[in-house]
Amino acid sequence: MKGPLVPLVMIPRYTSYSGSGDFETTPIDVSAYEKAVLDYWRGKLLGGSTPTFRVHFQHSSDGQSWSDIVTATDPGQDTVQTITVTFLKKWFRVKVALTGSTPAAAVTAWMVGVLEERVES
Repeated sequence: MKGPLVPLVMIPRYTSYSGSGDFETTPIDVSAYEKAVLDYWRGKLLGGSTPTFRVHFQHSSDGQSWSDIVTATDPGQDTVQTITVTFLKKWFRVKVALTGSTPAAAVTAWMVGVLEERVES
């Protein structure tokens, strides 16, 4: 049985990132949810020496120590990619990893979707 769906915005339209580094979303308590189905998009990837864009879907039991559930592929410029993430721990966040220098890397992105509530059998 599928649970009710709740809208979710992980990265608002159109969020810009600049400079090499990791950019994490605010962690959310997903203990009431089974999974998330998320669409994500990125615009043109700018930067000097071959910039890269990578999305990490992370979970944590305590909100302090984080590990990847899955690392998603780069959707490519102006392309939407959909991913389903099943929750195994209490906390969930998304990390955008951006690399590139001279000039610094920059990109615009967004990520929206739904959370599916857990249903007791």
